[in-house]
Amino acid sequence: MEKVCVVWQTNNCVIQSINGATNQATIKLPDGSTNTVQHYELGMQNVESNDDVVVTGGDQVGKQGTLVCIDGADAIVKDDAGEYVIVDVDQVAKYSQS
Repeated sequence: MEKVCVVWQTNNCVIQSINGATNQATIKLPDGSTNTVQHYELGMQNVESNDDVVVTGGDQVGKQGTLVCIDGADAIVKDDAGEYVIVDVDQVAKYSQS
């Protein structure tokens, strides 16, 4: 998913595009440069309360909002419409608005 925040070689980066045919992602590095890497080279950035997030799985996939809190295996997200949704914590990813 574009705009998802990932970690590559200890750098916090943002996915700009994905090529499913080659399993590669183009990422934007902190210095503004870009690099194309294999999907297995990337890890997810940890999410914390008040982070902008996107739901990456389940019935709510694609829904964007703000992470309110993590309660055990559940993530409580306030979506852009102001409604609360509860999803598995492993189904939310930090999301870059820019």
